[in-house]
Amino acid sequence: SCLNASSVITQKNFINDISLSIVGIKYGGDRDFILKHSESITIAPPEVQGNPVYFFRIEPDLPNGLFINPENGGIQGTPTEFKERIEYIVTGKTDTEVEYTAVLHFTVIGINYDPARYIVKKDVLITDILPEVNGITLPATNAYAISDNDLPDDIVFGVNDGKLSGTPTVSQNEKTYTITATDVSGATFQAELSLKVFEFKYEEPIYRLKKDISINLHC
Repeated sequence: SCLNASSVITQKNFINDISLSIVGIKYGGDRDFILKHSESITIAPPEVQGNPVYFFRIEPDLPNGLFINPENGGIQGTPTEFKERIEYIVTGKTDTEVEYTAVLHFTVIGINYDPARYIVKKDVLITDILPEVNGITLPATNAYAISDNDLPDDIVFGVNDGKLSGTPTVSQNEKTYTITATDVSGATFQAELSLKVFEFKYEEPIYRLKKDISINLHC
């Protein structure tokens, strides 16, 4: 059966996927967003047809790092967690209490080092530092590259698995590296990590004692 415009207008919720709807909110382009972890994005506010919308909300909560502008429905930020494909409902409320809705999908893929900051001791074997990978297929070899090969002496970067390992033999101030992974399709994904190597020095204490005065040393 046909859906006429008047039947849509009497509804309290208007989904932009109903092609005959003459009121509602609609985001431009593809509404199935595949986002890269740690890469900033901006999604333009939706087009509003019908009564002006004064407040927008989205359910469930967006991935960490992303935010919806409650005044215009635009979405922006930098996703900092991986997400499988999830459906989100954006609701715009009008001054007449009518609610317009739009359906969006978000997936967050890529690589990430967690934590992204490492402080390690000189001459002490470090625990292997490995990336997390989500939603992408990497080749078996030469999948990773690092922005600066000037790693601390005896720290090794694995181009096949993105792993940092070894025993640092020199001190180094904190330095940030960008790691790039290239998947089987040629798409690239980046993550950052910082590394600091410090040297622990133990100095024997020096005691100055007075003649004929008893002392009590506590270990």
